Amino acid sequence: MDLKSCPDCSQLTAADNDACPYCGYVFELPDGRSQPVALASRRKERKRDSRNPLLAAACAFLFPGWGQWYNGRTAEGIYVIAAGSGIVIVSAMLMFMVRGSETILMAIAAVAGLLLLVLWVYSITTAYNTARGINRGGTAFTGKSLLFWMPATLWVLFFGVIVIVVASLIIPGLPGSDIPATISHVGGSVALRANGFLGV
Repeated sequence: MDLKSCPDCSQLTAADNDACPYCGYVFELPDGRSQPVALASRRKERKRDSRNPLLAAACAFLFPGWGQWYNGRTAEGIYVIAAGSGIVIVSAMLMFMVRGSETILMAIAAVAGLLLLVLWVYSITTAYNTARGINRGGTAFTGKSLLFWMPATLWVLFFGVIVIVVASLIIPGLPGSDIPATISHVGGSVALRANGFLGV
């Protein structure tokens, strides 16, 4: 069977195919004319539902499970978060139970850290591979999960708080700009009382 390479995704497909089965690219006819409008609209639909593998991996890097929600895998993202939460809770309980032994505490922390690292890498790789599978047409895409916006909101709030705090430290007169001075004054007063300089 004759094969040809798709100029869009570089995958090999049958030479008589009108469109690439992996990415939806519509091949041109030998005389340079494009395929019928129906095929072009199918390609546009496939492009609209495509996922960015790098963006999916970046989401999973910042928040395990976020990349799965970006790909529309709501349950899989919940499983990743539940597994990470379970590791943290179980390790904390074990560390509380054997808090007298420093060696055992370090061993529990090391095992928990290793499991969380494996889960983190798993979330990144599966998010990336799922996005590629969606683009190739081998994996169904039912739309971005609504839970996708939860980590996005948390990151926006996090950076917003950082911007406000930094701005209050740099620009005088903003609400909260006197907090560092107040803390410094209170700290100095506590230090003076501790050294017997204040008769309070």
